[in-house]
Amino acid sequence: MLRYMAKVPPLSSGLLVEEEASVATRTETVLFLGRCLNYDDSVSAIADLRRLLSRGRIDWITVVDIANRHHVAPTLWLALKRKALTDSLPVDLQNYLAMLHDLNRQRNQLIREQAIEAASALKRQGLCPILMKGGISLFEDGVDDGLCMMADIDMLVQENELAAGAAALYSLGYFLLRTPPSHAHAWTFHRPMSLVTIDLHRHVGPQRDLLTPMAARDAAVSLPGEGGTLPGLSPTHRAQLLLMTFGIFERHFRNGHIPLKGLHDLAALYNRHGDKIDWEAITKTAELHRFSASAQAFLHLAHCILAVPMPAFLHETTASRRHLRRCLLQLALPPFEQAVRSWTYLAWPFDCFRMDYRYGCGVRGLGLYVARLQHAAGILARHNPLLLRRTPGPASGAMNGSGRI
Repeated sequence: MLRYMAKVPPLSSGLLVEEEASVATRTETVLFLGRCLNYDDSVSAIADLRRLLSRGRIDWITVVDIANRHHVAPTLWLALKRKALTDSLPVDLQNYLAMLHDLNRQRNQLIREQAIEAASALKRQGLCPILMKGGISLFEDGVDDGLCMMADIDMLVQENELAAGAAALYSLGYFLLRTPPSHAHAWTFHRPMSLVTIDLHRHVGPQRDLLTPMAARDAAVSLPGEGGTLPGLSPTHRAQLLLMTFGIFERHFRNGHIPLKGLHDLAALYNRHGDKIDWEAITKTAELHRFSASAQAFLHLAHCILAVPMPAFLHETTASRRHLRRCLLQLALPPFEQAVRSWTYLAWPFDCFRMDYRYGCGVRGLGLYVARLQHAAGILARHNPLLLRRTPGPASGAMNGSGRI
C-alpha cells in the first residue's frame, strides 16, 4: 500500500491570480470554491484565503448559486469554520450558510435512523448489507453530521440476496418506486413520510467486473451503529467508486463537468483515510478495464482544484491537463458547454460500459457494435413517430408493469 504522496503545489499558481482578487465568473467561482473546500489547512494557505475573502471582489450570489447546484453549501460552511474564516464573510451570508448546515445536520440525523432501521431489517433476514457512498459518512467517527447532502441511502447485497432484501424492506412499509427493468443494478424503494429512498444494489453500479459485490463484502470495514456494527465499503473501494462514477456511471467526464461534490468526497476521504487507500490496486483496475483516461482526469481535477495529494507514481498526463483546460473553457463559454452536453446526451445510451452491462457484449470488438445496433433499433421501435401504433381499446389496453404497451 502506498503511503508516501507527492507534495501539492500552491493552488493559486496558474489557476487563480491573486493580484486580480476577483471572484465573479463561473470559472473563478469554481476555483474559489475549490480553495475554500480543500483540506490544505497550512498557515500560508489560510492566510492567502483570508486576504482574498477580506479584500477581494467576490460575487457571493454566484458563489452561493454554484455551491447549491453542486450540493456543497453545508460543506462550504464547515470548511470555512474549520479554517476559522467565517468571520470574513458578510453577516447575512454567515447566517444563511449556518442555517443550511444546521438543517442538513438535522436531516442527516433522521436519515441515519432510517438507514439503521433498514439495515437491521435486512440483518434479521440473515443478510449483510454494505453501506455505500454518502451513507458511510453518517456512521464514521469524527465526521460532522451536516457534511454531506444525502439524496438516498445506498446498500449493497449479493445478487442472490436481492429478493430477500426486498421482502425485508416491504415489511417496513417500503414499496418499489417503479418496476425495475431486468438489467437494473439497483431497486429503488420508497416509503411515505420517509426522507429519502433506499437503493438496494445487486451490483456496484451498472457493471459486474470492475468491483464485484463479493469483493466489496470481503474488504468491507465496520462502522459503529446502534445495536451493533454496520459494514461499509473500504476506503480503497470508496475511492475507486468515485472514479467509476465520474468516468463510467455519470456523464461528468464526457460532459467536461467539474463535479465539486465528488472531488470533495475524494478530498475528505483522503484526509481521513489516505494511508488506507491502495492506489496501486485502483490504478491496475482502471488499466485492466480501460477507464484510465477518465480516472487520471478525475485525479488531476482533484489535485489542481482541491489540492488532493496524488500518489508519487501517478504523474499527470497530457490528456488530463487537456481535460482540465477543456472543463475551464466550457465554464467560460456556456454555449459550447451546452453543445457538448447535447451531444453527450445522444451518445450516452451507447456507452461501451452500459452496453456491456446490458447485453454482455464486452467493451470493444464486433459484439459491442452489434449490441449498439440492437439498442438503437429498440429505441427507434419505441420512439419513432413514423411507426403506426395501435390504440388499445377498452378491453385490450392493459399495460405491463413497466408502463409500456
